[in-house]
Amino acid sequence: MGVQYLEDCPDEHRIPIFLFAGGTVATLKTIHVLYFNYKVAKHASDILMSRRADDMIDLVLNVFLLVWHLMGSYWTLVQWWPPENEPLYDDPNEWCDPTCYTCAVIHVVVGCSLIVCKALIHLGLAFCYNCTGVFES
Repeated sequence: MGVQYLEDCPDEHRIPIFLFAGGTVATLKTIHVLYFNYKVAKHASDILMSRRADDMIDLVLNVFLLVWHLMGSYWTLVQWWPPENEPLYDDPNEWCDPTCYTCAVIHVVVGCSLIVCKALIHLGLAFCYNCTGVFES
């Protein structure tokens, strides 16, 4: 998506790069997780040493994706409002292609929703663990 619209976002040229780089690293992370699951299934006995390396790779990819998502969200949402004292479509060269921008906004909204849902689930589990004793044996 990002490569197609690389030149179609003159005012904020980082939005297509955000989409392309985020998609590439997310695909790399998916391949890494699939390969790790394959290794676990195939070589369950001697997986302990390579587990540390896989966990480190997973951590680095997760941190990169989180930071990249935050930066991309900022770049996308700053572009949301038109400049003051200028009509919205006065100069079409100052705005991103609608398809590219819509994809970026959807990516930001879905990504933020997933992060919030995961945080709420973790908070709910922590509450259950501390207050109800549900997980006690």
